[in-house]
Amino acid sequence: MLLHLIVLSSLVSLGLSSSAWPFDVTTLSAPDGSITAKFVSFGATMTELWVKDKYGNARDVILGYDDNTRLLTDPDHPVFNPIVGRYANRIKNGTFSIPITKDPQPDGPNVYHIPLNSGEPIAYLSLSNQCIDRLMALAGQVTLHGGIYGWDRRNWTIVSKTPTSVTYKHLDAADEGFPGNITAYATHKVSDGGVLKTEVYATATQETPIMLTQHIYWNLDAFQDGVNDILGHHLQVDSSKVIAVDSIAIPTGDFIQVEGTPFDFRKEQKIGARWNDTINLCGPGCQGYDHAWVYDNDESNKTGSSLWSDTSGIRWGRS
Repeated sequence: MLLHLIVLSSLVSLGLSSSAWPFDVTTLSAPDGSITAKFVSFGATMTELWVKDKYGNARDVILGYDDNTRLLTDPDHPVFNPIVGRYANRIKNGTFSIPITKDPQPDGPNVYHIPLNSGEPIAYLSLSNQCIDRLMALAGQVTLHGGIYGWDRRNWTIVSKTPTSVTYKHLDAADEGFPGNITAYATHKVSDGGVLKTEVYATATQETPIMLTQHIYWNLDAFQDGVNDILGHHLQVDSSKVIAVDSIAIPTGDFIQVEGTPFDFRKEQKIGARWNDTINLCGPGCQGYDHAWVYDNDESNKTGSSLWSDTSGIRWGRS
C-alpha cells in the first residue's frame, strides 16, 4: 500500500491523472456496434478493443491496464499497443551512419550514437533464466523501439476527431539523438463489420532511419473461459520466408525459407502446435517466435494473415 501511495503522489506531483491529458480517453464506436476502441494521447496508444464473440458478448481482445497512467510508470514497460518509433526494430550498438550502410563506419560527422536499451519487458514475461540472460545481454548491445523514450512514451496531440476516427500528431525534434525532425500523424478508424484501421504518416527534415508500427498484444479469448495464453489460437500467414537474424536479433540480410520449419504458417496451424520446436528459434535460450514474415503477394487489398480462436469465435485479419 505504501508503494501505491508513493506512485499516486508522484503522479499528482507531475500533474497527471488517469483522465487528464495525455491519458485522456477517446472512444470510437462503429455505427453497427460491432467494434469499440479506446485510445489515449500518450503514445497514441490503443487501450481497449471490444468486439463481439460468437455468443454476441463483447470482449476486450488486447492487453492493457485498468489505470492508463501505468503506461508511463510501469517499470516493466511492456509497450502495450502504442505507435512505436522512430525506429521500431533493433539498431546494433545504437549506431548508424547517413547514408545508411550495412557495416559500421568510423566515428565522424555523419555517424550517430543513440541510447542503448533492451526494449524488452523482462519482469513482465515468464521467462527461463537463459532467456533473461539473453535479454540482459541485449540491453547493452541494441537500441529497440526508438530508444529510452521512444514515441510510445511521448505525448501526442489530437488534431481531429469524429465518432469513428481520431488523428494524433507528434513532433520528434531529433529526440534520442536521431538526425532531423519528424512530424508524424497517426489516424485510428473503426467501421461497420468490426473493422479497425490505423494509418501512420510521417515527414522528415533530414535523411534518417525510420520504421513505425502499432505494437499490439492480442488475446482473442480476453483471458476468459480459463484460457490464459494464445497457444491455442489458429494462425495463417501468406509467407514462404522470414527475415534471418543473428544471436542478438539483428537482421543479417538473408531469408529463411519456412518450408519444413516451425515458421510455416502458410496453412493454418495453432501457434502452440510446434511450440517445443521453437526452443532457441529466436536466439540462444529463447523459446517462441520473434521474427518478421515477408508476404509473398501484395496484401494491400486482402488479408495477408489471420488469427482466430475457437473458444471465442473471434477472428482477426490483417492486410
